[in-house]
Amino acid sequence: MALAQENPLAGAIDIHVHAAPDSTPRSIDAIDLARMAKSRGMRGLVLKSHYEPTASMAYLVRKEVPGIEVFGGIDLNLTVGGMNPSAVEHMAAITGGYGRFVWMATYDSENQVRYSKEDRPFVRIARDGQLLPETKAVIATIAKHNLVRPGTRAPRKTCCWCARRRRRAFSAWW
Repeated sequence: MALAQENPLAGAIDIHVHAAPDSTPRSIDAIDLARMAKSRGMRGLVLKSHYEPTASMAYLVRKEVPGIEVFGGIDLNLTVGGMNPSAVEHMAAITGGYGRFVWMATYDSENQVRYSKEDRPFVRIARDGQLLPETKAVIATIAKHNLVRPGTRAPRKTCCWCARRRRRAFSAWW
């Protein structure tokens, strides 16, 4: 308890960090961020990009800044093919095994595009109350590799379908 009061970041893991390099301007790059987090006693970081996988970046940051756990993942927006189990497989196979997180589409999610009232392509995860086959395949791939799937920008009802499907997939896998 005393350690937490002295340093509230001691042992913390930030599971949602955007850092350069990225196609969106960022205030700090991943290496400098890892150095800063380590100097403040943090245990780890999860690097996130909305448009490209970050498992490779996590591998390189770990080499450059030993002593802090750094992980990456993939956000299933259109730039990686949307609901794409092959992209998830590839991310999970990156050297080091530091690709551990899978975000369902964020900026390109159907819910986000409709909410923003934009007229552009989007990533659909369900239709007529049923998860699409590719969504089921992504969930099975997440279970197969014991990956983490944090929250999403999908409608609440769809999130529940995904959670139930994921629970069945994980149960079958374990």
